[in-house]
Amino acid sequence: MIEEMAKKFLASPEGQKMIMDFLLSDNGKKTVMNFMSDPKGKQTVVSFIKQIVSGLDLPEDQKSLVLNALNLLS
Repeated sequence: MIEEMAKKFLASPEGQKMIMDFLLSDNGKKTVMNFMSDPKGKQTVVSFIKQIVSGLDLPEDQKSLVLNALNLLS
């Protein structure tokens, strides 16, 4: 139930903006960098970002480009 609510929120423009604002903030960048320094954290971040990208309203070619780049990181 919570997972479905989270998916709906991430699919909404408000949810997408909130996530993007956090990821682009200084605190968000620091948080991502801290996770990326650990192999398990890196895997978690990449997986999380893939889910976000999949839910964004982007053209398929742009989604594929981002997802392919993320696959190289994992």
